[in-house]
Amino acid sequence: ILSITPDQRLQMLIVGFSFGAFLEGTAGFGAPVAITAALLVGLGFNPLYAAGLCLIVNTAPVAFGAMGIPIIVAGQVTGLDSFAIGQMAGRQLPLLTLIVLFWIMAIMDGWRGVKETWPAVVVAGGSFAIAQFLSSNFLG
Repeated sequence: ILSITPDQRLQMLIVGFSFGAFLEGTAGFGAPVAITAALLVGLGFNPLYAAGLCLIVNTAPVAFGAMGIPIIVAGQVTGLDSFAIGQMAGRQLPLLTLIVLFWIMAIMDGWRGVKETWPAVVVAGGSFAIAQFLSSNFLG
């Protein structure tokens, strides 16, 4: 990762968000935060800072974590259709994804960080948000 970019904000976007979202979809249950925070510490982040940022950035992918277990369980507990719950979550979370990513950049480096990283945030957050919206509303 260091050879890709020395910028900690972009490292957070790549490791904390992108890789963390992948891990959330496959493993879930807190593993993504632990793994990505440890990787970020290895990249030079303060341990508590890395853990806090990873907890915040993990809010958007967590609804569909562990192969959709939260959505399936919500359907079973409430008696509602899991597909309908997933669709509703998939309509709300894309906006939250972009907000959270801009918020993370603001936490890390203030408004300067937001201004300098907005193209990367829009690409990473936008592609995740579009994929999340389309898959939750049309694939199930």
